Amino acid sequence: MDADKDDIRWLTYVELGQARGISTSSATRLAFRLKWRRQVGNDGTARVAVPLTEVQPRPDKTHDARNDDMGDISRIVMVLETSVASLTERAIAAEKRADRAEIRAEAAESRVNRAEQSLAEERKRADQLELAQDKLETERDEAEERARNAEHDKASATLVAEEAMRLATERKARGRWARLRAAWRGE
Repeated sequence: MDADKDDIRWLTYVELGQARGISTSSATRLAFRLKWRRQVGNDGTARVAVPLTEVQPRPDKTHDARNDDMGDISRIVMVLETSVASLTERAIAAEKRADRAEIRAEAAESRVNRAEQSLAEERKRADQLELAQDKLETERDEAEERARNAEHDKASATLVAEEAMRLATERKARGRWARLRAAWRGE
């Protein structure tokens, strides 16, 4: 039993990392991977039963724990930079799409304004044509009225002319002396 106790050493994960020249998180992963016995001390700190052969730093692992942490940090920074670059590209693409959409909206608005202006001009022309049509209809009605009046005047003039001719014929038929007498009397 004494031989077993001499072959192991109880270390915290921090002490194991320092002894091996690795980070604390690497020491924790190593202990779990090799299934070393663990126990919590009275102070609440976890300790691992590490074989003495594993306490010494490995010759192929001669870097300190800070380099592991720096590697982790640099990987995290690289991932973050990649994410930021990707998001920046997406934001630029979204801005370009928004700019194109805004240009299309402005062009559509311009076309709508031109169409509204054309419609207003056509309505104005239609109003002018309607006024011209009303004026022509009024002139036609007046011309028809004048034609009816002229026709009536013509018929009246014909009747007057016929009456004048009948009277002239009657007067001529009475003879010259009868006409002179009638004129003398004022008939």
